[in-house]
Amino acid sequence: FPVTIDKSVREYEETGPDAHLVADTVLQIIESKSPQLRYIIGQQAKSIFRFRRFLPESMFNSGSRRTFKLDGK
Repeated sequence: FPVTIDKSVREYEETGPDAHLVADTVLQIIESKSPQLRYIIGQQAKSIFRFRRFLPESMFNSGSRRTFKLDGK
């Protein structure tokens, strides 16, 4: 079971934002006089943010469990 979770997370990370984009954002945060609490980096994060904001919690959790294969399926 933990191997399945690890594999799912690694597959998800491979399609995440480019390291340069993350590094540029971190640099902006460091240089900012008043950094934001959260930064949304990449298309996946934007999608997740929207889903989390507009879906009922149970639907969001169900989708997350399905995405990361947490139900053993």
